[in-house]
Amino acid sequence: MPTTANASKPTARERLLAAADEMFYSEGVQTVGVDRVVKKAGVAKASLYNLFGSKEELVRALPGRSHRRYPRAGRAHPDAIPHAP
Repeated sequence: MPTTANASKPTARERLLAAADEMFYSEGVQTVGVDRVVKKAGVAKASLYNLFGSKEELVRALPGRSHRRYPRAGRAHPDAIPHAP
């Protein structure tokens, strides 16, 4: 039976999704490698591939997010750029 401390600890999947979301949004999907994502998430690279199969599938698994909002090749998608009032 899980303890209260264990119940609130994010799973490897949750940590990977959070790390990927943050890094892909701020730096771009193409610039961030899986080595950096797993390091930030604190999981083994094997966990990423066991859970998602590939970087592409990790991007697709980001809940409620579209890959279109992430910058590519250092350039932000127009929908990700805040518009001046």
